[in-house]
Amino acid sequence: MRAVRRIVLFLSIFAMIFGAAQVARAQLAALTIGSAIQNIGELAKQLENGAQALIQQGNTALAQQQMLAAGILRQLVLQLSDTYKGRLDDTFSSIATAEANVVNDVEGVLEDVSALEGKTAADAQEIIYKMQGGMNQIINKIPLVSRDPVFYGMIVRDAFSEIPRQGFDLEFLGFNFSDQRLDNKQPEVFIAGEAISNDNLAIQEDRIQVRIPEEIKQRIGFGDDKCAKQSTFGASIKVFYKTRRSFMFIPFNKETSVTYNAFALTGPERFVMKGELNGTIKKTTDEPATFSTRSSQVTYGCEENNSGAAISTLPDGAKEVNCTAGWVDLSNTKTQSASCVVGGSTVTASGTVRGRDRECIVSDVLTGGLFKAVVGRGTACNCPGGGHATLQLSGTYKLSRAEQVPFDREAMDEQRFLNEVNVALPSDDAKRVTGIYLLISRDQCGVVLDRINLDLPTDPSRTAVQSSVNGFFKATYRAETLHLQQVNQ
Repeated sequence: MRAVRRIVLFLSIFAMIFGAAQVARAQLAALTIGSAIQNIGELAKQLENGAQALIQQGNTALAQQQMLAAGILRQLVLQLSDTYKGRLDDTFSSIATAEANVVNDVEGVLEDVSALEGKTAADAQEIIYKMQGGMNQIINKIPLVSRDPVFYGMIVRDAFSEIPRQGFDLEFLGFNFSDQRLDNKQPEVFIAGEAISNDNLAIQEDRIQVRIPEEIKQRIGFGDDKCAKQSTFGASIKVFYKTRRSFMFIPFNKETSVTYNAFALTGPERFVMKGELNGTIKKTTDEPATFSTRSSQVTYGCEENNSGAAISTLPDGAKEVNCTAGWVDLSNTKTQSASCVVGGSTVTASGTVRGRDRECIVSDVLTGGLFKAVVGRGTACNCPGGGHATLQLSGTYKLSRAEQVPFDREAMDEQRFLNEVNVALPSDDAKRVTGIYLLISRDQCGVVLDRINLDLPTDPSRTAVQSSVNGFFKATYRAETLHLQQVNQ
């Protein structure tokens, strides 16, 4: 949620910045000079606020560009205020024709601010250079403005920056960095308190490009070592120029110097978190089973029918049930039939049986007399012993069985973050996380910076907290969410 709020804040600030630029540019000619200066100052302030939001998101490269844009606008405010301090209630459209082009130049600078919208740090660099050129033109055009040095800001270029490297590490942007009246005396540059030799400087009127010696880079964490800790460092330039003074009403030129200071972060602290999980997972297997049951014995006589039934009740959850039914232990049976049916967890069998036919013998020995007259030919019948049988019901089924199976070293998704990150790690009966092992390193660095072994309580309502081995981070597991944050050192 915190990251979402930051993004929303940044977008709202971004909209205000470029909306204000459009308004200031469209209304410039009709505004009084004082009102225009106030609007430009407000725009500079909004740019600085937007840069702070970018820094919170780790985009220090684009934040640098916006801070430079704000610096240019603040210098525009100073120059316009100094030049037109007696005419703040006039409109730009009423100034002398010779100065009319100033309006177009100021509009051009504001147009460049609008062009920053949606640009990457690399694309924004060209726009900043264009803004700087437009601002320098204004300084050259407006009357009565001093030709003192002007400082807009500093750009840092290193392995962590999105701004392309061009053979130098730092660049100071401004105007009048050298004064012809002093034979273009070179400025002095200091990085982290160390003077930089002229061999490592490329000085132009509007910029100073600096190559930082390797021993200083190592000390401030600047350069290509992605495993080095990123830290802020100070940079300053001392610029020499001549000012006009007077003594006893006699004018003369005097060498003067001014020092500009800046602080920079070589790059944001980006980290990579890799993790492994331990715990248990609910595993379900289908185990085969059999069943068998018999009815009570069914009896029957010769030429007599009877029926039987058998019932088997299976455990709850039984599935894939197959059944067969048949008569067993038969005696003196002529015919038989049986079938079964499955109804939920109950299996029922039914069937019928019929006894054997009676065995009769016809004899001619019995002749004449009354018997012959009554029954005709002589017949004798016999019925074997009583018939009996049992109905058997049998079959197979499957029953699911659940068990908790341990797992370990299950890899988590790799996470990249600045100073904190949240990862959802659900833990329930299906999958219960019991331990988390984390490895943290700096982004694009293969060396492990710190590690955390976090054991989770069996009670899911409780919170688990663990500091890292080296004390750089703290992990908290609460409500099925892992929160990892950097600890201020």
